Amino acid sequence: MREIMDDNRVFDASRVSSFGLESLVWNLKDSCFTEYPTVLWYVFNKVVSEIHSNAFALNTYFEVNGIKKLCPDDRSVAAYSDFANSLKNFYEYEAD
Repeated sequence: MREIMDDNRVFDASRVSSFGLESLVWNLKDSCFTEYPTVLWYVFNKVVSEIHSNAFALNTYFEVNGIKKLCPDDRSVAAYSDFANSLKNFYEYEAD
């Protein structure tokens, strides 16, 4: 999705790394993936919603290694928060 956003010139997509996004998803609750695991569009919508609604907690998230902070400073918190907002606005959920 980040690449699609970048291809569509969504500026905030270029401010976060692929590893950072992997880490962002790693910090989400397991229930995002286990509630309806076989319905991928639902899982993706849940992930997008959780990223957006939990952007306030970015300064508590860790990288996938569980050692380093994902957002060690205000600049990185702003970048991931902006990405979360842009992702929510860019992604249109349709359950057809």
